[in-house]
Amino acid sequence: QTTADVTWTTDEPATSRIVLGTASGGPYNVTVPANDTVLHASHTVSVTGLSAGTTYYGKVYTYDGMANETVSSEFSFTTVSPNDRYLYLPWYDSVAASGLRSWINISNLSGGTIANVEVSVGGEVKWTGDIADGGQENLQYADFIGGPAVVRIPDGLNTGETLVVSERTLYKNSFNENLAYDKADASSEWGFPWYDNNAPSGMLGDWFAIVNPSDTDTVDVKVYIGDLATPAITRTGIGPGDVDAFQMPSLTVNGPVKVVAYATGDPGTPKDIICSQRVIFWDSFNEVFGMPLT
Repeated sequence: QTTADVTWTTDEPATSRIVLGTASGGPYNVTVPANDTVLHASHTVSVTGLSAGTTYYGKVYTYDGMANETVSSEFSFTTVSPNDRYLYLPWYDSVAASGLRSWINISNLSGGTIANVEVSVGGEVKWTGDIADGGQENLQYADFIGGPAVVRIPDGLNTGETLVVSERTLYKNSFNENLAYDKADASSEWGFPWYDNNAPSGMLGDWFAIVNPSDTDTVDVKVYIGDLATPAITRTGIGPGDVDAFQMPSLTVNGPVKVVAYATGDPGTPKDIICSQRVIFWDSFNEVFGMPLT
């Protein structure tokens, strides 16, 4: 909401400074707390003290070792609004060589256009646009794998507006569709009825996908299978906005499953996550969200 990293490259070692403003073309009168004063070709400046929900415009001035100046074209970015709404799909996998094709479907069932909807996968913005009433976007990114997939609705939805988001996945001869999960409904504990990763029975993979929707906090996760007193596995250091996809050792068949999340190194401080389970059975695929327990 209040910070941004501005990253760029130069074709020779250079120092740089950034100017920012809130209007295209200037004036660029927003103070940038740090400039890049070391001669190198890869540059990142972290800008702090920004206003939430605001579009900023800027330019980069670079200087080579002889103090020759080059000015970039204008760039822009928009800080997140505290009223933004986020819909999460833990994982996206559309690698044809693995038999997978996936689509993110966004449908507008409202009385008017919903503007500036943004889709990112694995932290990379993939699409931004308006969706008219009764309209939809079917987005596929071939040979791309990663997560989470996040649909951001700037300033949320107004009364009467409805946006339905799902992920449709084809795996070999099977089909699965999963509705996105609202960040507002995240939980620190999740339950699943069963876990089965017994390859001789055709269960060829059982993964949990843990999404940390926080902007700032790192989380650890304990997964209990059958024995709800002793964790079967502990995953640590899931960063803000990241996803951790993993599976238990093969031949594990048991239930129920309980997933518990907490602040890194502090089991007494619960932290909200979003959690799904993805299963491969022979040539078929299924994904389902767990049941929030808090």
